[in-house]
Order: sequence, then structure tokens, then C-alpha cells
Amino acid sequence: MILYWMAQNFAAAGLKRWRIFLDSPMAIQATIAYARHSDLHDEHAAALWAQAQERSLLPNLRLVETAEQSKALNQLQSGAIIIAGSGMCTGGRIRTTCCTMCGARNVIS
Repeated sequence: MILYWMAQNFAAAGLKRWRIFLDSPMAIQATIAYARHSDLHDEHAAALWAQAQERSLLPNLRLVETAEQSKALNQLQSGAIIIAGSGMCTGGRIRTTCCTMCGARNVIS
């Protein structure tokens, strides 16, 4: 749902300037499944996903599929939005990134 909102509001929300990471294997698989079943989408969502077939849903979205890729997020200094499930923040692999970034000014948890 958050990726759908971001795609709908990409320009208005100023998302072009951010690197966006989806750091959740389950969310990645859910997004793939959602895209695969476009016959179940409403008219607006179907149009948005049809455009996404030609390009990425978000041009600056990166899928973080492995633990090594997730650990690499610790090197980010600024300009990133990291999307992860709440369970990933309390006991999963994004927990280290949250702890690393705690001193950063622009962290929302």
C-alpha cells in the first residue's frame, strides 16, 4: 500500500530526490504477487501498474533481497527512505540499520 501511495504521489511528495529501499523479502514477494494479478486491481491501480510494466513502479526504488544488501544500507549517510516491516525493526535485519542511524537527524521509527 505504501508503494502504491508513493507511486501516486511521486512528484507531489518530492520523492525523486530520495533513494528508496524496500528491505523486506516478504514485502518484495507481496509486491510481485500484487503486480502479477492486475485483473484484480481497480481502474486507477491497473493504469498505474501498466505504466510500471514499462519502467519500475518507482524509478528510484531498490529491492533489498539479501542480508548482505541490507547490511550495506548501514553505509548510507543521507537521502534515503528505507521501508521495512515493523517486525524487521524489532528483531529482523533492519534493526542494525535503525541502531546505526539513531544519531542521524532524519530518522523516523
